Amino acid sequence: MSGPFKNPLEKSDLSKESPALYKIEGVEDKVVRKIDADIFKKTIPEIADPSEKSLIIKKLFQELENYGIKAPVKWVLTEASTEDKHQGPTLYAFTDKIEGVDFNNIPLNERESAFAKVQSIVNGWIDYILTKLERDEYFLTDIVRNRQYVYGKNKKDKENEIYLVDTDPFISKDKDELFFNFVLIPNEIDFLEEIFEKRFESSREKLNILLEKFQNTPKFKGKDFVSIKKILNI
Repeated sequence: MSGPFKNPLEKSDLSKESPALYKIEGVEDKVVRKIDADIFKKTIPEIADPSEKSLIIKKLFQELENYGIKAPVKWVLTEASTEDKHQGPTLYAFTDKIEGVDFNNIPLNERESAFAKVQSIVNGWIDYILTKLERDEYFLTDIVRNRQYVYGKNKKDKENEIYLVDTDPFISKDKDELFFNFVLIPNEIDFLEEIFEKRFESSREKLNILLEKFQNTPKFKGKDFVSIKKILNI
């Protein structure tokens, strides 16, 4: 596949899972995702300028570091190709290729050391939602599922880390999206506690604080919090 880069794009060995995944010829440590033109257009639809839109996307993924979430992705916006000018500029995500496993397949002899790192990620989700609930600003709407993360190494790592590798730019300001993500977290904690056979105590404490915050937010009065309380045993 020809592209806007010095070397041509080739299908990644991960393209069976997602046809939009590529690699640059001769570069084995990056996975390139071409963001679908319609998805890019619908991302932050109130902003028409592709450059402004791409800057917001970059900022939001960089901001995850403040919450202990590693998203090893760089964003590149290219001009419209001479072959397909009607499509407009194209956004590409360059993500580090992580050699690793999902949380369910972390080796038994590494579970103890991995536990703290995984709990830190979950705590990061909760802190992220709490912060965004209190502010009128954009946020990422698809980062709180354990299957979006990999436990492993990039080419520079000396030990296994946890990386967000599912880096689709789904973005909103709608607080209902925050509530939807909040509702997902108790089941994620439940699932992870089964894997590690250990309670995520600090995550449960943080989630209880977030629960109270949602319950005391007028917009969410009347929401059903029963299932969340059941998992939290409150």
